[in-house]
Amino acid sequence: MAILDFYKKHRIVYILILVVVLVAAAAYIVYSREDAPKYVDQSVERGNIRSVVGATGTLTAITTTQVGTQVSGTISKWYADFNDHVKNGQLLADIEPSLFQAAYEQANANVKTSEADVVNQRANIGTLQAGLEKAKIGVRDAKIKLDRAQGMSDNGLIALSDLDVAKINYESAVASQRAAEAQLESARAQLVSSQARVAQAKANLSTAKVNLDHTKIYAPIDGVVVNRAIDVGQTVAASFQTPTLFTIANDLTKMQVFANIDEADVGRIREGGGSIFTVDAYPGEVFRGRIAQIRLNPTTISNVVTYTAVILVENPEMKLKPGMTANVTISVASRENVLKVPNAAVRFIPPQTDEEKKASAGTVRPTPSGGQQGGGQQGGGQQGAGQQAAGQQGASDRGRGQGSGGGGMGRFGGSRMSAEQKVWVIDSKTKKLRPVTVKLGITDGIFTELVEGPLQEGDRVVVAQQASGTARTGQQRPPGAPGTTPRPGGGGFR
Repeated sequence: MAILDFYKKHRIVYILILVVVLVAAAAYIVYSREDAPKYVDQSVERGNIRSVVGATGTLTAITTTQVGTQVSGTISKWYADFNDHVKNGQLLADIEPSLFQAAYEQANANVKTSEADVVNQRANIGTLQAGLEKAKIGVRDAKIKLDRAQGMSDNGLIALSDLDVAKINYESAVASQRAAEAQLESARAQLVSSQARVAQAKANLSTAKVNLDHTKIYAPIDGVVVNRAIDVGQTVAASFQTPTLFTIANDLTKMQVFANIDEADVGRIREGGGSIFTVDAYPGEVFRGRIAQIRLNPTTISNVVTYTAVILVENPEMKLKPGMTANVTISVASRENVLKVPNAAVRFIPPQTDEEKKASAGTVRPTPSGGQQGGGQQGGGQQGAGQQAAGQQGASDRGRGQGSGGGGMGRFGGSRMSAEQKVWVIDSKTKKLRPVTVKLGITDGIFTELVEGPLQEGDRVVVAQQASGTARTGQQRPPGAPGTTPRPGGGGFR
């Protein structure tokens, strides 16, 4: 009776206690369910994997000729416009020829004057030769008279003064002969000089003729005019650098792509290999080409080294235009009918549990990439210092790919085999995560080849963690790990 009275007296308190207990139990159930981690998984599939190197490039004609001018002047007329088909030797433009015509006529007149001077010199030489012959005759005559006078003087038949006169006449005749010879040699030298002036005048005439001919601009090859850089009345100057008047592409049915290949990928492509590419002008249409050359001359931009690959392309329908940007894909490795795991599963690392946090407080644990993460300082899904450093390195790698315009596959992509990795599965009995060690091969950016491991087709691997209604991937492998996301800029995978 006393107990019943006590209960009636304090029943409100008991009811309140019961309510608190029920609310606490309900809250525990709710919060325990919310705190229980949920995971997103995906199946291991069987299929084909193709590893590629991505790059960007520019379409150009195989042979492009820039037509310039070797003389300066004003454009008086042009005969070929954009997209016109021209033949080798076809007239493209005229430069005002009046000044060059006048120079040509003056040079022609100088040639005639020089030739007339040569004729006069030859006539003068003829006259001087006749005078020399006459001087020689005078010497012989004076010699005969001197000898006769000497004999008569020896016999005392003439006076010594007559002998002296004979000697003087002889010496005068000899001097006249020498003077005639000197005049003849001088005239011959003047003839040679006149002949040289004739040759120089003819050379000037040829130069004037060439300059006059250069006032007409002809097409050097068959092709299509892709650029006309002049107009009527425009003055072109060829003093220091030949100006470009027209640009002619030889044959647009055969083109080439200059693709920039990242130094990390250039060792995996080969001359003669095939490639495909797309252009923005034809979305969804794929064009094929052949790698004709990998040039050894490197290009360095912002510390990113790339090499130029020349890809030959057939363009029979003339769809491709010079200057178009080509998004190139070069296949470097492929596997058929192999097991493949999602790249998200390769990147996924579950966060530490509370027990692991307490056990690893103040210590470090290695990450699959070889880095370290601080157990007591990072909390559930935060990366440790070593992993952050790896992430920064990966970001740097991605920046290099972005700077190069899309270099291609990273150092873990392509046909290179990676070291053993761990992927996570949900244990069917304990419903907890369990690591599975596998060996991975090539990746296409979405899936990675499963080379060795206990996984079979259809097995489920964890790709993300879902908590509070939101999917998250927990910790991620550093960007250098196999199967990570593609680098920005259309390249391959880091």
